[in-house]
Amino acid sequence: MNKIFKIFSIGAAMVCAVGFMTSCEQTDAEKDKDSTPKIEFCRVCDPQAADSLIVEAALGSRIAFIGRDMGDVQQVWFNDQKAKLNPTMVTSNSIIVDVPNTLPQSITDEVRFVTSKGHETVYPFSVRIPAPIVLSVSCQYASPGDVMTMKGDYFLATGDIPLTVTFPGGITVEPDQYTKEMLMVTVPQGATEEGYIKLTSENGTSTVPFKFLETDGMICNFEPGGYENPWGLGGYSDEDGVSGRYLNFKKAQAGAWAWDNAMNWAYWNAASGKPIANGDLSKLAVRFETNIVSWANLPMLMWFFKEDEKVDVDGPEAQAHWMPWLSLGGDTPFTTNGWTTVTIPLTDFKYDKEGKVDNRVIGNISEYYNFGMMIFGAFTPGTMAFDLDVRIDNIRIVEID
Repeated sequence: MNKIFKIFSIGAAMVCAVGFMTSCEQTDAEKDKDSTPKIEFCRVCDPQAADSLIVEAALGSRIAFIGRDMGDVQQVWFNDQKAKLNPTMVTSNSIIVDVPNTLPQSITDEVRFVTSKGHETVYPFSVRIPAPIVLSVSCQYASPGDVMTMKGDYFLATGDIPLTVTFPGGITVEPDQYTKEMLMVTVPQGATEEGYIKLTSENGTSTVPFKFLETDGMICNFEPGGYENPWGLGGYSDEDGVSGRYLNFKKAQAGAWAWDNAMNWAYWNAASGKPIANGDLSKLAVRFETNIVSWANLPMLMWFFKEDEKVDVDGPEAQAHWMPWLSLGGDTPFTTNGWTTVTIPLTDFKYDKEGKVDNRVIGNISEYYNFGMMIFGAFTPGTMAFDLDVRIDNIRIVEID
């Protein structure tokens, strides 16, 4: 046993890392076709964990079964879920396989190995279901009484352990409804504290990676007494706001290439000497809440710049062009039906004004102090003017994975 294990640690562990086998698989399959597979142990596919033998693994994990007479195995079943086998990963002495991502309907805590001749071996092994995973939230500034939607995976509850949502301040509620990949929860009364939401299922507790009521990296929240619009650009309102006063781009029959103060805004802060952000460009994003009442055909241009007292959309700076209405095609007004959170990676800032150049880069973000937004450009792909009403709040620069 020790000899077999040491050989695997050096040889098969490297196979796990590079996913390559020699040209003897066919010989192994022929040699073992009349044999019943014999499984001795299972281990992780990580050369750094050569001594890690396991009796369970999470969905989607890559693992290696070690034994004898395994070359003719054609099927591997985890509970009632069939794994995808790569023939180059099957030899007489090892099988490298990914645990299926699909949830089992019948749990046996066994793995079955089946050969072309129908010989079968059953090995005791458990599949571990992860704690809930959240990939997005509808609005990080949802107020008490609002319904927040989360998308992700493994939103599960069975038996006596319910699925719960805990808001900052320790307020725990159950979701209104959920499926395996979507959850809707009403924000409870008293949930007004900034922090991270936690989800708990029978499979563990996880932290929602999007901070509730996030103020990190805040540029402007448009509240009275805070930063004001330069030159009176854009407009303000607090009607049906997500958190008080907000920026409101509003124009009847907004036209192409219309340089209109109602449709642009800038943040000037160079005089302070404080960079607008610091860090790795690939790990930063502009984030804000928006309520789009009506918007079509015109892009919103965004860019960072270094000098105050100007709004120069024709400059050399890299721009992002935000056009959520494109999902509907042209000449169809887009609406969000309420407030939602938007995240735009700084790596998306790469265009010129017309979008013909797409290889610009921001460079060192710490050299910039100011930020501009402007709804401006050609009708693309539509041809008609529509009423514009876009509301924005809590502009911030945040770290992303």
